[in-house]
Amino acid sequence: MKVLQLSKGPIFGRKGDISLIHLDKAAVTSTLSTPRLQLSAVAFSSDGSGLAVSSLSGHMLVGKVDQTENNEQLPRFSFIKRQRLQDGIALCLDWHCAGECIATGGLDSFVRTFALEKSLTVDVLRGH
Repeated sequence: MKVLQLSKGPIFGRKGDISLIHLDKAAVTSTLSTPRLQLSAVAFSSDGSGLAVSSLSGHMLVGKVDQTENNEQLPRFSFIKRQRLQDGIALCLDWHCAGECIATGGLDSFVRTFALEKSLTVDVLRGH
């Protein structure tokens, strides 16, 4: 079983790291550094092939997780999009079950949905 951990984000300093932890071995299997972003949330797509990361600056990074056939080898991360979605802090994000959209919520009281293929905000819900 693998788990995702955020470390060294806004509480611990300027550098943001995303660590993939293999629970059966109690060890970090890989770490992805995002030195310019203070991370606030991370979510995998329902099929595990996508990774979305939000930051305190309102940015969202979307990446692809390349799994290997051998579970002992480390997965590879490749970021494919960077988008500023929120005017303020992005507190949370999650994928639509089909993997085509991502929703983010922030301190500005707005929930935004983002279409990955179109690279644009589809809808904005106020007061949530």
